[in-house]
Amino acid sequence: MLNKKLINGIEPFNEVFYKDCFYNSLFPVIKYFKRDVLSFLINDVAVYKEDNKIGNLNFDADYTSIYSFERLCCAESLIKLECKKKSDDLIKDIIDSILKERPVIVFIDCYYEKIRPEMHGKVHWFHTVTVFGYDMDNKTFDIIEHRHKDNLGYEKRKIGFTELINCNEGYIRNFSEQLKRDSYYSFYLDESLEDSYQLQDNNILSSLFKSNVLLNKEEIINGINRLQFFSKRFEEVVNNEVSLRKNTQDLVNVISNIINCKRVERYKLEKLLPTEYEMINLMDIVIEEWSSIRKIIGKYLFSGIYKPNDIKNAIISINEIVDFENLYILKF
Repeated sequence: MLNKKLINGIEPFNEVFYKDCFYNSLFPVIKYFKRDVLSFLINDVAVYKEDNKIGNLNFDADYTSIYSFERLCCAESLIKLECKKKSDDLIKDIIDSILKERPVIVFIDCYYEKIRPEMHGKVHWFHTVTVFGYDMDNKTFDIIEHRHKDNLGYEKRKIGFTELINCNEGYIRNFSEQLKRDSYYSFYLDESLEDSYQLQDNNILSSLFKSNVLLNKEEIINGINRLQFFSKRFEEVVNNEVSLRKNTQDLVNVISNIINCKRVERYKLEKLLPTEYEMINLMDIVIEEWSSIRKIIGKYLFSGIYKPNDIKNAIISINEIVDFENLYILKF
């Protein structure tokens, strides 16, 4: 067995944050196998939805999927998976995979991750890392990880064998039953099927993008109606400082998630419909308006200073977003 090995050609994906950390760990693998990330992105349509898990707000954005992840990865992209709820020997399993040129994604709890000082020993947070190399002499794995949960900034880093085991066991102990997701994924190509795969050109992908939106157009419009209803709830919350104080963090979290969804939409437009300038411009405006609202709420979160004029501007912005979202969906 080699004392040290890297799978060459795996690079961090920092263009957008998609869904949750699993996909930003997955996309370097997808690109390594020369598959198109866009085929995964266009499979999902972002929709404003009710969500009673978000405190008193009952509002968020989420994705509606056309096909399952397994179908996209295995049947469409012809990438095989070896999944385990729990690895009996994590170090051996990872090393065996790396020796076969098979990248690995490991689910972890950042509470046990020493290389993440803002999380270590402070916050239980489920997360994933892409493992693409090992060093037996230094007892470290080469991983793709980011430095802070609120920043995209994925990069190549190293983590100790024992540290990764502790993080993985923490995930299994604290999250696996709740999330119902395996803790170990190894990815590889079936060479017998390799000649069957054909990379789709942008014309096909752009047609799929538009047809998937149209397929869910009614749900998207219903979501915009929910946004309009939420705008009234938002106004009630922010116009009362006591109410705002109770809901500030939830508002920031929801708006941040919405902005991530809209940035993914903007990314798809840029890559697949680059000449649809009006659509791109509308999405830029929506992102800018949500970002302005988040900035206002975020300033209050950190300063505790209630500024009525800022609140008034936030209310104006969310009502304008409703109008821009309606204009955007009419373009399909």
